[in-house]
Amino acid sequence: PTSNVDRYASLKSRALNFGIYSTDLVFASYFKLNVEVVRYYLTTKKLAEGLGVANAFSDADFVRLEANLTRGDSLEIISNDAYAKAYAKLQDEQMGPTLAMVLAGGWVESMHLLQRQIESTGKNEALMARVAEQKVTLEHLVEMMEAQESDADVASVLKDLLVIRDVYDQV
Repeated sequence: PTSNVDRYASLKSRALNFGIYSTDLVFASYFKLNVEVVRYYLTTKKLAEGLGVANAFSDADFVRLEANLTRGDSLEIISNDAYAKAYAKLQDEQMGPTLAMVLAGGWVESMHLLQRQIESTGKNEALMARVAEQKVTLEHLVEMMEAQESDADVASVLKDLLVIRDVYDQV
């Protein structure tokens, strides 16, 4: 729930949850869930402030978001733009460990949303293929995190992702 945003005090929890809520923001905008779009936008903005990338979310962006609440395609573009700005800021500022954890949070949330879709609609071939395709993305994420594993927070997240990779390796 977005009401948990103030509970994320550590850099690790802010970074992981920024990735999670950013994914939820894009998901909500894609499905035109307008109230959730606003909640996720404000939540990611608050988390971005805690990560030092708040300039990815300007007041002008929020005005643009409000003006386009009835236009799902526009919401998706706005949310993707905000995420891209934050991503670029993390790269430009050489915040590798934080970026790795943001991406890990986003990947885990996207997998969670995909699994929920499978649970609600049943196992269909297209969704199962999407799960299988994520093995490649996970490999790239693991490689990125291994380059940052001297950071204790990254190392702990990497450890969890390696367990998931082990499951993928059995398939």
